[in-house]
Amino acid sequence: MTTIQDSDVIVQQPFTGAVQRTQHDKNTEYVTPADFGAQGDGTTDDTLALRAWLAADSGIHHLGGKDKVYIVAPTILNEVILPLTEGKSILGDGATIKIADNSLGFECLIGDVTGSYDLTGMIIDGVIFDYNKSNNTYSVTNGQALDQRRYTFRALKGENFKLVNNKIIGAVTTNSFVINNYQTVKRVIIENNIWVDVGGIDKFYDHSTLYIVGDYIQITNNMAFGANLGANGTACFAEVHGSYMNITNNQVFNFQGFCNYCGIYRGGDTRYGIIANNVAEVVRFGIRLFSLIYGVHDSGYGIDGLNILGNYFRIHQTVLGADPNLVGIGIGFQAGSDLPSKNISIKSNTLAFDEETTAPQYTARIVGLGVNESSSYNQVFENIDISENLIVNAPNAAINYGAGGGIYKNCSIGTNTIINSGQSLAANHTSLSDHSAIRLSAYSFIGTLKIAGQNIVDTFDTSRLQTALYLSSNLDSSSCYIDAEILINLQGANKNSFVRPVNNINSLTRPHFKITINKTPGITSHIFPVGCEILDTTSNLNYKTVLEGSAWITEGYSSSKPTVLSLVGSRRINMNPTAGGFIGWVQTGTTASSWRGYGLIET
Repeated sequence: MTTIQDSDVIVQQPFTGAVQRTQHDKNTEYVTPADFGAQGDGTTDDTLALRAWLAADSGIHHLGGKDKVYIVAPTILNEVILPLTEGKSILGDGATIKIADNSLGFECLIGDVTGSYDLTGMIIDGVIFDYNKSNNTYSVTNGQALDQRRYTFRALKGENFKLVNNKIIGAVTTNSFVINNYQTVKRVIIENNIWVDVGGIDKFYDHSTLYIVGDYIQITNNMAFGANLGANGTACFAEVHGSYMNITNNQVFNFQGFCNYCGIYRGGDTRYGIIANNVAEVVRFGIRLFSLIYGVHDSGYGIDGLNILGNYFRIHQTVLGADPNLVGIGIGFQAGSDLPSKNISIKSNTLAFDEETTAPQYTARIVGLGVNESSSYNQVFENIDISENLIVNAPNAAINYGAGGGIYKNCSIGTNTIINSGQSLAANHTSLSDHSAIRLSAYSFIGTLKIAGQNIVDTFDTSRLQTALYLSSNLDSSSCYIDAEILINLQGANKNSFVRPVNNINSLTRPHFKITINKTPGITSHIFPVGCEILDTTSNLNYKTVLEGSAWITEGYSSSKPTVLSLVGSRRINMNPTAGGFIGWVQTGTTASSWRGYGLIET
């Protein structure tokens, strides 16, 4: 827009190319697509008018309040319909760009897909992008196949730009917003956007609604709604590659998954991310972590520094089909990582899975937190902590330090509350490890694995939990010391065993633990180090190992001399001490009659 001054009057001059406005007609500070011939009538293709409007001037472009413009059968095919160049920004003011059903011949609606332009400082604010179908049903014949790429917005170069306050309806895209260049994109804000009816159209869907490659990206306060639970278009809300990611306060509903956080990055180690205070109702996973060699980044760490804090994920695993590849996880690493990861905290999250009442179709293991299974790589995890989480109805293990070839250094499992873990009714889930609360199936734990203060509850009438702590035979016995403190409350009438470490654990493995349980433990066939303790609150007996092996002595209280055989060295404290009587009794032989008193009380 240019101005001339005549006496004391400033008159706005029309933009070059404007066909509807003169200096005396609708003279305002900005022009809209209507000034370049856009009809907004739903039958006229406004593509060329929109392009002329964007080309008219640099700076901010206003769509024109509540007006609509239509892309019906775009004149421009197989590229960007609305190309953005340097210095362009769009304020929608609530206006709609509506894409009609037969407008299928373009790669990207708005942006720059070649990296030719630097979009530094760009803002797209308050635009409604409406892909909604009217009556037609999309198919491969009148659209494009699933593997053809398509975007709402794409940028390959630029800093300090914003995508804010937009609404995207029925996105017919491979990805909705794409920010993609580890060398030339950084400091981007994606905030207060709303996606509605994602995946509502057959044959078209967002593989991830947001696909981000770059550093210093903030994704916050967005909302996304799938067309229905597990709709085609809802594979993942956000897939991110890069350092200093801030993914906070988003709400996502009816998606397959919430976030793929990928240590798969040409730019080096993925550092110092935060995923916090998000809410998602999903089918397969909450947050999947990946750590893989990619391009020139073939050493170092996949992920170095990540805080996953205060998220709530509702996972509907019962709607999964029978595909064995549909592995589910609440928060944790996918199998197959070939770069190490370190300094990761998973804290104060809530995971709630469906309670299973009939056998589901899924066959793969579904765990709550930790690392999924793999024996293909020697995955390395350093300084991983899982603490203060609430995990409800995890089908298999609530917490899984898995990966048959995995090596864990200085990892820990802090206080967590685990309710009805191992509840899976899947036909092929019959092993003890399928019905566990904490499953340790790595190759090696280096240093001490501290398991502190677990609160494990099973409320089923017939307990589905078969083992609170499962140790795999894959454990390397030369470097492992496990120190576990667990409180277990099995509320059903049929209570299963509290712990099933693998038979014949080598003494060097030393799975040391202290456990409180309301069930007499079945443990005699397993070898444990000195100092393990189990408090059975049903019998009020405390089981202890005082010698290396499978023999457990018991300690408790009795109002009279015991008459039931226990192991030699077991003790009972006298509950009714009298002068001249014994302080307690000790088992001295191998018969029930070999209890002997000790510690005479002075008269």
